[in-house]
Amino acid sequence: MESLSCTPPDIKELANKALDNLMPTKSRAKYQKEYKNFTTWCDQNNVNSITENLVLAYFQNITL
Repeated sequence: MESLSCTPPDIKELANKALDNLMPTKSRAKYQKEYKNFTTWCDQNNVNSITENLVLAYFQNITL
């Protein structure tokens, strides 16, 4: 899933640091688990770009 990002590595690192500082510790583990589930689903479905339709399809999939 990492290959989907068009963000330069240095910018991504800054964003990750911001996320670490903004996200409450209590929520971090749940977010990371759900993000891993999402990226795994994307890999299994040969996703090569994230779109609104893709996110809607993912949400539909997890509610079934």
